[in-house]
Amino acid sequence: VLWVVFFKEATYDLYEMIPGFLAGLALTIGVSLMTTPPEGAATELESVWRAVGRS
Repeated sequence: VLWVVFFKEATYDLYEMIPGFLAGLALTIGVSLMTTPPEGAATELESVWRAVGRS
C-alpha cells in the first residue's frame, strides 16, 4: 500500500511485485547473515554433497 501511495508515480508505474521481491530478498539475506546456522547444518550439507557426488 505504501508503494502505491508514495512511490509508484515516481518510478514510472513500476509494478508492486518488483520492489516487494527485492525488499524480501534483502531482508532474507540480512537475517541469514545475522543469525547462526542451526546445529548439524554443515553435516547435513556434506551428506547431501556426498549423495550427489560433489564431495
